[in-house]
Amino acid sequence: MEHGCNKRLDVQSYVNSPPDRALSNKPTDPVLRIRSERHRESGSISELGNLLSICMGLPKKELKKFSVNPMDYWGFIRGFMSSVDHYTDDFANRLLYLIQYCDGEALDVIKGCTVLEPESGYNKAISILQRRFGQPYVIAPCYIGSMTEGCIIKQDDARGLTDLAEKMKMCANSL
Repeated sequence: MEHGCNKRLDVQSYVNSPPDRALSNKPTDPVLRIRSERHRESGSISELGNLLSICMGLPKKELKKFSVNPMDYWGFIRGFMSSVDHYTDDFANRLLYLIQYCDGEALDVIKGCTVLEPESGYNKAISILQRRFGQPYVIAPCYIGSMTEGCIIKQDDARGLTDLAEKMKMCANSL
């Protein structure tokens, strides 16, 4: 048991040590050094390296600002939860990010939440947004309006009929 702990400490000290430039002329990337440990030691360090490699290869998340369109509410709130909420436990930061990603009427209705304690302010802001923009009775008329207004679709207009069908599916999924 003690031998296994020493082995883990050796790996950690190796990962944290500066590279030996005499061994290689290649530039040393810390992520590559951690990933190379996977072949020497299985465990949390190699998993961390793999995770870092995956994350660094992903494109940057782009979260659109939410302003007033209830049809965009659920997409925004799910994106916010996966991009911000899951990555910080600090309610003050969550609230600041929520305010940063809201605009127009959405910002106006939640900016007063900053005077509350961070946790209650954040929870209140989420509740206000959900009540104002995320209710089915608020979203449904917006979708109905988007489907009934605009050009008249003729029976031989395949593109127009396909677009209408997609709008109807989005409406059903949102409600």
